[in-house]
Amino acid sequence: MKPNSRGTKLRGAVGLLIVAAGAALGCSVAAADVTVRTVALSGTYAPGLTNVSTFEFFSEPRINTDGEVLFWARLANSADDCSGATPVYPGVNIISNLRATDGPSGCSDLRDIWVRFSAPASAAFSVTATLGATQAPSVSVYSGTCSTLTQVSCVNGVPGHAQLSFSGTLNTEYLIRVGSFNGLAGAGTLQIMQSSGPPGPLNPRDEGSLWSDRATGPGAGPLSLILREGDTTAFDATAYHGSLAFAAFNDDATVAVTGSVVGPTPNQITLASLFTSDASGAVTLLQNEALAPPPGVDRWTLPPPSLGRGGQIAYSLLDGTRLVYGRVTITGGTTGSPAPGTPAGTTFLFIDQPGQSSDGRVAFRSTLAGAGVDSTNNSGLWADRAASPHAPAGAVELVARAGAPAPGMPADVTLAAMAIEPTINNAGRVAFWASIAGPGIDATNNAVLWTDRAGGAPPALLALARAGDHAHGAPDGVLFRSFSRRVAMNDHSDIAVLAQLAGATITAQNNSGIWLFSSDGLSRAVATEGSQATGLLAGVVFSSFSDPVLSERGEIAFLARLRGPGITQSNNQALFVVSPTGLASTIVRSGDTLMLSPVDVRTVREILFGSGAVSSGRAQLNDAGTVVFQLFFADNTSGIFAADRTCAADFNHDTLVNSQDFLDFIGAFFAGLPGADFNRSGAVNSQDLFDFLSAFFAGCG
Repeated sequence: MKPNSRGTKLRGAVGLLIVAAGAALGCSVAAADVTVRTVALSGTYAPGLTNVSTFEFFSEPRINTDGEVLFWARLANSADDCSGATPVYPGVNIISNLRATDGPSGCSDLRDIWVRFSAPASAAFSVTATLGATQAPSVSVYSGTCSTLTQVSCVNGVPGHAQLSFSGTLNTEYLIRVGSFNGLAGAGTLQIMQSSGPPGPLNPRDEGSLWSDRATGPGAGPLSLILREGDTTAFDATAYHGSLAFAAFNDDATVAVTGSVVGPTPNQITLASLFTSDASGAVTLLQNEALAPPPGVDRWTLPPPSLGRGGQIAYSLLDGTRLVYGRVTITGGTTGSPAPGTPAGTTFLFIDQPGQSSDGRVAFRSTLAGAGVDSTNNSGLWADRAASPHAPAGAVELVARAGAPAPGMPADVTLAAMAIEPTINNAGRVAFWASIAGPGIDATNNAVLWTDRAGGAPPALLALARAGDHAHGAPDGVLFRSFSRRVAMNDHSDIAVLAQLAGATITAQNNSGIWLFSSDGLSRAVATEGSQATGLLAGVVFSSFSDPVLSERGEIAFLARLRGPGITQSNNQALFVVSPTGLASTIVRSGDTLMLSPVDVRTVREILFGSGAVSSGRAQLNDAGTVVFQLFFADNTSGIFAADRTCAADFNHDTLVNSQDFLDFIGAFFAGLPGADFNRSGAVNSQDLFDFLSAFFAGCG
């Protein structure tokens, strides 16, 4: 695979392993290269903004099937000259001189940036600047314009900070210059505090923002701003966006985000809101929640939403009193809705966050209230197996309830505690963790993975794996001890989960692993603690794992810690993707050097990768096998990156290019599936067929 103009190519060590397999099978072997695309870098200018700002910190990237990326970024004021000075406000403002050059001689002239401040009162103000622990900032305040500057105050700081005070006049604009007394650069804060008189309004910008490459496609052009804290809302001209908290992103490039809305009274946060932004950029308000919660309840009543491919949004309020999906609303609390499948008078009490399939089917856990409800039967799991749009009343049915007989177990064994994160797929099949109770049940055998993927009418609930059972594919005597509460399942009903192990040969050095339970009934260990880490030096083994993420094609992505010869704190972390045939590729590892350009080579210090479900809109792995992740570098910079690990002709990502890739593509093409949009034009047409055939016959090497 050739790197694109914004990509970096890393040679994966899995290549030697699959060459041997390919030779034995007589197949063409897909190149085991990893192409890493830079999405955004700290210290670089945020495009399209009137004020000069740079990206300084990132969080929670998401990726859709088309490879488009969404991420949250904190911005820093970083104008390099007086004429571009950005506005700052009372309170804490983010600044950076990472891109700054030396300015005109005078106070604060080394690596200097400029901001402007309008005094909200005639009062004394203190100004404190930081640019990192070792940088010694200098600060100066001027009145007048850029061409008629009059210095009001100046101070050279010490490593860590610089502080000065000045007397301001109401509505007068002051220019503030922040430089580095010792010539170093960094990111930090500029805090402006009013030390006398009535306080003015606080900084309306926390400098948080949402960005995506959805307008131009992955790697094709500049990023676009979706929402920014402090900007006036599209649905109320008297209010502005406060904190942008949680976001989801789907294949239509629609964004759903939870955030606060401020106004019209200054400094008053009045609402927590859920709104969407479609591919055109139009922002629509979906839900408002007044921030007047009862004592002890978090003001953030709106949670992270899940977002289906058709724009279906599902969420439960953080106080558990209302579940919303499609046109359905189910209430909890003291006036909870009747709980289907339970005796009359039994109602929902606290409704947890739902799992949602990509076409809008929903599963959720809730506690219960009512006559006959006690600590042994006060929770359950329900599902609406119909695809969106749902009827207003929904079609909710009981899947499992605590206290009920455990399917397939002795008659006196019952279901007990249930995980709050069930998963549901587009076939309406559910998978979840739940414990059991009864005679002979203890901590060594009470954890069970449950699924109804076998179907039936109604779908039959079966135990997929249980603590105390032999761990499939492991040596004799190795048993499952417990399972993660977060279970991954795709639309084929393949299931992946992080498991803990027990047995005579099991120690703290080999007691965990990731297991795949395929829909065909086969199961295997994907990776186990203490086993050789694929492609790394002999003796370098897996030490621990994140929860796995599972794509529709069967790729499994996970973050792992390593141990063994040569492993230190600086290189003990790696991100892996495992193909449907079980071959692992190392995407990136701490301690690696990443060449961003011929003159920009950085060392990876830390990797962040989340385990959100692919169908939820919060995934960092998409159905095409592309992963998006965050890297921190040794020089304290960071960035968002996306990586592909197979060549284009390997359509089914099994690391081989053969007739099955051709058949799989043709099947997807004539079915009009999104995955057949081979050239990512946004439409499935004959050009996709021509482009695939060209890549297929060219092969991979």
